[in-house]
Amino acid sequence: MPPTLPPRLGILTFNASVNWGSLAQAFALRTTVRGMGYDVRVIDHWWEPDNYLLLGCWARWTPKRALKHALQLALGCGFFAEALRRRRCAAFLRDDVRLTDFHLIRWGDVPEREMGLDGVIVGSDQVWNCHSDDGFLGLFLLKGAPPAWRAVAYGASLGADAMPERLKPIFREALPRFSAISVREPESVAILREVGAEAEHVLDPVLLLSAEDWERLLSLPPAAPRRRPTLLCYALTRKAAVGFRALAKAARRGKRGGCMDVELFQGLWATELPSTPGALWHHARQLFLRLFSPIRFRLSAGPKAFVAAFRDATYVVATSYHALVFATVFRKNVRILLPYCDGAVRFRWFAEHYVRGPLFAESLEEALASFRRGETVTFDEAALARDQARSKAWLRAALKPFAAGQRSL
Repeated sequence: MPPTLPPRLGILTFNASVNWGSLAQAFALRTTVRGMGYDVRVIDHWWEPDNYLLLGCWARWTPKRALKHALQLALGCGFFAEALRRRRCAAFLRDDVRLTDFHLIRWGDVPEREMGLDGVIVGSDQVWNCHSDDGFLGLFLLKGAPPAWRAVAYGASLGADAMPERLKPIFREALPRFSAISVREPESVAILREVGAEAEHVLDPVLLLSAEDWERLLSLPPAAPRRRPTLLCYALTRKAAVGFRALAKAARRGKRGGCMDVELFQGLWATELPSTPGALWHHARQLFLRLFSPIRFRLSAGPKAFVAAFRDATYVVATSYHALVFATVFRKNVRILLPYCDGAVRFRWFAEHYVRGPLFAESLEEALASFRRGETVTFDEAALARDQARSKAWLRAALKPFAAGQRSL
């Protein structure tokens, strides 16, 4: 018999982004599938023809835009840091995630023969977000994709506790083409059953890799010695970030908290151009803190620095689901500010199954007080190991039909 090549698979997820969690889950899923013996790349999906969501100012540069960015910089919005972060995210996609040679905006734009794929894995992250428009969902439900492709969904998230009635016919029509479906949140299993699809709950792909895997695969430098505990704050929204700045400063310099180093990561909305007096005041305060506070702002960090920060942290306070996931990977003493979190159900489910101790706090001040009292969270190692093995077994079984389509040399 002639030698064979493994099937070529594409992962369709959120890659054109500066969201550290999105890039990390894409990396983890591709790494896991590749470890199962498949030739797999992440489909280079662009949201816009010039890939502006990922490249930002590097994609569009005009005199008017330059003036706007100069104003952002003057007001402390971190334009240069943002630009550097975009370049580092793009480099991570190129060198570590490994994208397809083609880029995709809409199905049908690229001829099937140029894609060179035998099938597609959709997920993880909120690829089936029920608050999205029909065009967004159509792409991730493979409406218009090559009909001969086999398709599975791994860890797809609906981003909602219920599916709107208007979307149910869309899902009913699209889901039969998926030979296997898994979801990231347990409540999504029942939601998809309402539209006639059977699904299994699996772990976020970030949790399919161990702490040692992340260090080795990303070639992270050794952790630097620390004289003081380190507090890592990760805010996804501007409202939460304001509280982080004020309280993180107190954590480092205040009389009650004062022997911590503080690192502050901010999410996607940290560099909005101010348009109101309130926003101007916010950015003026942000500039002041950057210039005079002891907080280490990590606005320009790439995905590798983001992961390394979790490895090196003593305490973590965040509003992000992937922050909770990485805190779990590295077994850190973490607090989630539940009032600032979207989709609180998934955080509570995670806590019930894998975390023991005071995971949730109403404010950063409350979280810091908990740390000062010496309170810690612990993780259910047996439950995590069991569900990691189950999730990998589901993925391996779901991909078996692809193996039947191996190509001859």
